[in-house]
Amino acid sequence: MTYNRDAFGGWAKANQHGWVVDKSCNTRQATLLRDGQNVTIEGRCKPVSGTWIDPYAGATITDPSKIDIDHIVPLAEAWRSGAWLWEPTELAGFANDPLEVVISDASQNRAKGDKGPAEWQPQPEVWCTYSLRWVAIKEKYALQLTSENERSALTKMLNTCQ
Repeated sequence: MTYNRDAFGGWAKANQHGWVVDKSCNTRQATLLRDGQNVTIEGRCKPVSGTWIDPYAGATITDPSKIDIDHIVPLAEAWRSGAWLWEPTELAGFANDPLEVVISDASQNRAKGDKGPAEWQPQPEVWCTYSLRWVAIKEKYALQLTSENERSALTKMLNTCQ
C-alpha cells in the first residue's frame, strides 16, 4: 500500500490521545504548552508567547508560529515500518501520541523530513534522549527497524547514554 500522510489525520483533540489538557486543545497546542516555558495562551489553548528550546539544535524560539511539531519517528518511517497495516484510529493515535511528538524549529524539522537516524541525527548532546525515544516509540507500536543502517546509527547514539 502506498504511503499517504493524510491517512494519519490531522491534529486531534489531545485529551483523546493521552494528553492531560483542556478538552478543547489539539495535539499541536498541547505540545507547545508541554514543551514551552512561561507560555501565555489566548483563550483556553492557543499559545501566543513563551520560550521553547529546539531539542535537535538547541536554538531558542520565542514565536510559536515559527515552531513545527515533529514526529520523532516520522509518519512515513512508521508507515514503512509496519503502520500501513493499522486501522485509521491506530494511525491517528500514533500521530497524536505525547511520546511521539516534540516541538522543533521549522528549519530543523524540514532538514529531518522523513529521515531515520541513519540519514539524520540531532546535535550529539541529545543523541541519548533522541535514540531512547525512537526505540521506545518503535517498541510501543511494534514497528520494525527498517535497515541495518538504522540499527547501527541507533547503537552509536545509544552508546552515548551514561
